[in-house]
Amino acid sequence: MSELADLAEGLRQDGKYSEARETLERCLEQSPRHPRALLLLGRLQYQEGKLPGRSRWQSLPTAWSSSGR
Repeated sequence: MSELADLAEGLRQDGKYSEARETLERCLEQSPRHPRALLLLGRLQYQEGKLPGRSRWQSLPTAWSSSGR
């Protein structure tokens, strides 16, 4: 499984998101709780803008600095 996670990380870093996703899905089919594959899938979803609530988290620094604290 680690080999698939390594491959997926390289693909993600190269901007080949769909290939990285497919590789991670293969890894998770074989080991559904593989921690690194789950982490990489989360990173991939974040980079693609597919995480719910992402904009809320991204606006926190602006909100904090605007609060005068």
